[in-house]
Amino acid sequence: MKIYIDESGVFLPTEKESAFSVVLSYSILERERFEIAKQLKNMKINAGFKSNQEIKISRLNEIDVYKFICRLNAFDSTANACVMYMTNSELPDIINHRNEQAELIVANIDKMKYETGKEGLRILKNYCLGLSPQLYAQFTAQMDLTYRTVHSNIPYYIQRDPYCLQRFEWTFDAKAIEKTKFETFLERIAPALIQTRSFTEPLIMIEGYDYSCINRYYKNNGKLPEYLNDVYGIKGKSGIDIQTLLREFIEFKDSKKEFGLQVADILAATLRRCFRNEWRNNRMMSEAIGRLFIQSKKGEYPIGVRNFGKEQVISGESAICLQIIERSCRPFMNNTTT
Repeated sequence: MKIYIDESGVFLPTEKESAFSVVLSYSILERERFEIAKQLKNMKINAGFKSNQEIKISRLNEIDVYKFICRLNAFDSTANACVMYMTNSELPDIINHRNEQAELIVANIDKMKYETGKEGLRILKNYCLGLSPQLYAQFTAQMDLTYRTVHSNIPYYIQRDPYCLQRFEWTFDAKAIEKTKFETFLERIAPALIQTRSFTEPLIMIEGYDYSCINRYYKNNGKLPEYLNDVYGIKGKSGIDIQTLLREFIEFKDSKKEFGLQVADILAATLRRCFRNEWRNNRMMSEAIGRLFIQSKKGEYPIGVRNFGKEQVISGESAICLQIIERSCRPFMNNTTT
């Protein structure tokens, strides 16, 4: 599958209400790529634009966006997202969080054998400290999104189309011709941090399904390496090598040349507007985009909502939007399987 990731919003703390920023992934199955690209072109033409023109959601009317998302609902491709709630977040809290994360990168540096490895960690620590609070907030959301994408896509598609899991191709919206410090940090450190999170929040494995399609992602033929117990105190018999799954194919491309990034951009902006209650029929739009998401565990929303500092409670239409998405999302279990 091809996973396209884009964001909407500025990821800056503010006292303004409804300060939501969004990162979203749209996972497109290979067999559906042509038809989804065709739907995007048709939407552009019907809206009065050229088929090869990149358009932002601000240039589309509500009904065009709604119809396009409804057409996407006919496909097996799915969305994941993390919403960052920046209202009343404090800049010092973001900086403290960033500095703590930087220290975690080198927390076990003294246990490493080779100096080249130690120097690599020091470089990554400096990359982290060099991120502005805005970019670090976005990075935090990207981390949560990537974790959610892996940990929902594998159990969801293993029940429906396991062969699409044989290869994960990650495409991010590039911000410059040359790779930025943010992109370098995301590419180099995110896989390791997500792997660490997976040790305490492991992948859901559903009995009765054949996972041979992802065998090559199992570390040491399913056996966790001894250093995890020696260094981190983590014990276990098996685990997916998420670092390989993420790093095997990752690229940063210009959205003007990638239809999948354009779709992800429209969906991210649509979702942000839903949380900000900016559509005329906000609840109808929330229901439409909600049908692209996968049902989460009981008691959890299918979309991650994060913030920095004091615990924030989403209320009003934003809370209703989240509830509608939860009711509308695709069922996790495939009840049609016999």
